[in-house]
Amino acid sequence: MRSLTSTVLFALGIAAVLAGCSPTSIVLRQPETGQVAECVSIWPQALNVFGDVPSCAETFLQQRYVQQTP
Repeated sequence: MRSLTSTVLFALGIAAVLAGCSPTSIVLRQPETGQVAECVSIWPQALNVFGDVPSCAETFLQQRYVQQTP
């Protein structure tokens, strides 16, 4: 049982580190209308294990928005 707990904690640690690689906000603009959208995470970058920002941005990209460079 102790080994399983250690493995789970290790996996959660790796997930938190990898989640730190994802952005916490993405700004997009619709070229035809000039409308701007921003996908922002409510989680700090290190805790954004849900990947909500990239999935939000993908929704706008499918609507022909263009990601803006910071």
